[in-house]
Amino acid sequence: MKADIGFKRALAFQLLVFVPIGIFLLIVLPSWSFFYLLNPKGPLVILPILGILGYVAAMIIGYMHGASLAKSGNLKGSLISIGIVLAVAFVLFVVFHRRFLFVGTFEEFRALTGTPPINFFEPRILIFAAIIGAYFMGPLIYVLHRNRRA
Repeated sequence: MKADIGFKRALAFQLLVFVPIGIFLLIVLPSWSFFYLLNPKGPLVILPILGILGYVAAMIIGYMHGASLAKSGNLKGSLISIGIVLAVAFVLFVVFHRRFLFVGTFEEFRALTGTPPINFFEPRILIFAAIIGAYFMGPLIYVLHRNRRA
């Protein structure tokens, strides 16, 4: 498969934005990264690596799927695909919202003695969100703009 310029840009975006954020979260909040379902100190130490590779694999599969829908002019299929991804993300949040909003170690979560849920309006959280948002949105806007003209 010869990679077109859109694919190269999407892959670069993935490698420059999502992978570093994923690695950061795995280092700083390893238990949170797995929704406290797995003990990061447990025997499955390969899972974080597979998780990061999963980001890239999901992008490649998603790009190929989107490109095939775009090539066939299937706008309805594209919108349905986006809707399915958003619905799955929503269901995951609803099911795991306690885990998503909890900050602490795996052991603290299991004992329910961890810190209270994240206060999203706390200044350090807002600053972190602004930095991550700027880091994410700048390249995204660039990739979308360049691909629109390509």
